[in-house]
Amino acid sequence: MTASNGLNVYSEIGRLRRVAVHRPGVELDNLTPPNMKSLLFDDIPDHVAAAREHDFFTDVLREAGVEVLYVTDLLANLLADLDDRRTFLERFLEEARVFQATRQRVFDHLFSMEDPKELVQSLVAGIR
Repeated sequence: MTASNGLNVYSEIGRLRRVAVHRPGVELDNLTPPNMKSLLFDDIPDHVAAAREHDFFTDVLREAGVEVLYVTDLLANLLADLDDRRTFLERFLEEARVFQATRQRVFDHLFSMEDPKELVQSLVAGIR
């Protein structure tokens, strides 16, 4: 399968060269019994244990010669550019169905974050 963005998958069983992953974090603390079932969780996971298991898994991948890329790092690099940040946040808030009445305030709060990694953490874990 070839995508127009340059990603290519030629085999489901071939050698894995590069993988994009997300390390579980505090966003798991926002799971509730009603929404965890729809996300296929049997129980609310411990984010510390999940992160530890993830680190073990990515270490195994690296030992096998796989390049491990973190989605949060890739997104933080993208959001460091203010034009890209503006476009991304506008689309993100629309897709997230943030109420129109509060959308501008949420956008302003997120856009004003100086540290792109902090911004990504807010986007992944949510804000209250």
